Amino acid sequence: MLILSSNILYALTSFLPLTAGIGTPELTDTSTSKSNVNSHCPPRTTTTIEEQRAAFANFTNLIYTPGGNVTEAYLTYVAEDYIQHNPNTLSGRQNSIDAVQAVINAGATFEIINTAFEDDWGYAFLRVNFAGAAQPTAVVDILRMNGSCIVEHWDVMQERPANATNPIAMWS
Repeated sequence: MLILSSNILYALTSFLPLTAGIGTPELTDTSTSKSNVNSHCPPRTTTTIEEQRAAFANFTNLIYTPGGNVTEAYLTYVAEDYIQHNPNTLSGRQNSIDAVQAVINAGATFEIINTAFEDDWGYAFLRVNFAGAAQPTAVVDILRMNGSCIVEHWDVMQERPANATNPIAMWS
């Protein structure tokens, strides 16, 4: 999920308040009736919205928290044929792993402002500080889940204007 905005690269994905103590829920693979706690993809039916929220929160934590693991997040929670609607990144899980990791390796930092999850849809509102950028960027990542697995992504971005008229604009 690589976005080019004002010549700044950005990677995306994620979403729900990061809650300490949320573990990876055990889900049932409906094709084999075996439980699996290591991978949520391909999608399996979840029994509660809480299981989806927990998977979403764990994914978000792995992506946006310092010391997280982008590859683990995607291999655990994202479908291999992940649909990407960002015009600067191709669909597919590996394309997103590469894009997000490149942005992190370049020194970008993320601050989660707000998240929510309901009815298979989650979003994360982020403040992203790209290495070398004069101003931070507001990002909203929107993800759709199918059961236990993240299958689709959209995003919107806006760089903070250097001379914003509104003193409470964007994050206040």
